[in-house]
Amino acid sequence: MLLQPDGTVHFLDQATDPPLGVRVADLPRPQAELSYAPGATLVLYTDGLVERRGEDIDDGLRRLAEGLRRHARLDPEPLAEALQEVIERRPLERTGTGGSAMVRTVRAVVTGAAGFIGSHVAEAMARAGHEVVAVDAPARSASPAAARVNWAGLADRPGVHRVETDLAIDDLASLVRADVVVHLAGRPGVRSSWGEGRAAAVRDNVTATRRLLAACEAAAAPPRVVVASSSSVYGSAGGRPNTERDPLRPASPYAASKAAMERLAARAAARGLPTVVLRYFSVYGPRQRPDMAFHRFIEAGLAGRPLPVFGDGGQSRAFTHVGDVVAATVAAATTGLPPGTVLNVGHPAHVPVRDAIDLLAGLLGVRPRIDHRVAVPGDAARTWADSGEAARLLGWSPRIGLAEGLADQIAWHRRHAAYPEPPHAADPEPPYAAGAERPYAAGAEPPRAASAGRPCGAGAESPYAAGAEPPGVVGAESPGASGAGLARPAGRSV
Repeated sequence: MLLQPDGTVHFLDQATDPPLGVRVADLPRPQAELSYAPGATLVLYTDGLVERRGEDIDDGLRRLAEGLRRHARLDPEPLAEALQEVIERRPLERTGTGGSAMVRTVRAVVTGAAGFIGSHVAEAMARAGHEVVAVDAPARSASPAAARVNWAGLADRPGVHRVETDLAIDDLASLVRADVVVHLAGRPGVRSSWGEGRAAAVRDNVTATRRLLAACEAAAAPPRVVVASSSSVYGSAGGRPNTERDPLRPASPYAASKAAMERLAARAAARGLPTVVLRYFSVYGPRQRPDMAFHRFIEAGLAGRPLPVFGDGGQSRAFTHVGDVVAATVAAATTGLPPGTVLNVGHPAHVPVRDAIDLLAGLLGVRPRIDHRVAVPGDAARTWADSGEAARLLGWSPRIGLAEGLADQIAWHRRHAAYPEPPHAADPEPPYAAGAERPYAAGAEPPRAASAGRPCGAGAESPYAAGAEPPGVVGAESPGASGAGLARPAGRSV
């Protein structure tokens, strides 16, 4: 970082604009490099706020502050107070209206960093110059092969420090010493959350989030917390896109666990913790999990196999590219928002799955053969996003259309060896079919994904629509947290 005599700060060859808002005079030479200890760097902002960079740099910051005062006559106010805030690891914010980041955060914890979205977010924040603590338990992931590849990719990335932690059982006090925690870890998937998967969804989503939020609240300097939720909390959209004010109608254990996470975040916000909830809509793109639709479709198309489709393909989705999702997530992590803010993060178009398959087949240059399978109970007939609030508060809107985004994902599949498909990917029915719990009567046809606007069939309410928690959510930890046999940890991505 270079401080010019005119007060302009240069960092990584980019100058801040407008000039620095503290008085700078009589530098001993035309340029003074403001780095007085290895790994210790300050970025000064127009209102005098200071950002720290690097690991374990408190001592370096003190030396740097001394150097600043030696080499330039700086107005001690507000610089001295800002320096003290930095040294004490207090989060720094500017005030202002929505549409721009308030201040760059400098220490960001990203949970689920070995996962699909989490690995991209960790990399993006590191590229932006932030100090990233990447948290996951990749060996126990729901998609272990994919997690191992993503986790290895973070090993040598500058600015990223990896920590293997199970959020549901490990001590988290030291983990949350940060300016922001981006909580992307959890147990994903509507289909896998039925039957035995219900307990895993509660443990890895609800219990882990409860413990993480409690650790953040107990911290000496509580961080901002960004919590990843899902469009599945809405159930199926009706005749208009869902807004954040719509009631939640979760129709699967997975969706109910996400709704429970949101309630935990809202309660923490009411107690003063700055939380933000992001509801992601149908995310796709490079590194998509092997159990997710476009990953399976592309791999099948490239191998000349039939494409496995649950339901009749009439269900529609607000397909949102991971690049757009990352941009929204980083913006939420670095923007001062009112505690308890909830934002949709989704593309405004909702596209039928069968139309997306036709588009995909054209990009692959194949004639699609469809292997229709039983529709997944609880799978929404339509997801449809109104992301106007994200545009207003973050200045964010999706920029990547479906054709461009699918071409990007196909290119990634062609560049990389495919992850092995999970065992259930080739099953004739979803994992609950072989005697496990079904949410519908024995022998009855499960609800088709496109049969009605309501998630559980025409005229039916969601089993969780009235605010009921899934079993194991209210008032108690998940069975796995008390040693009752659930060994899968929670440090994995959405």
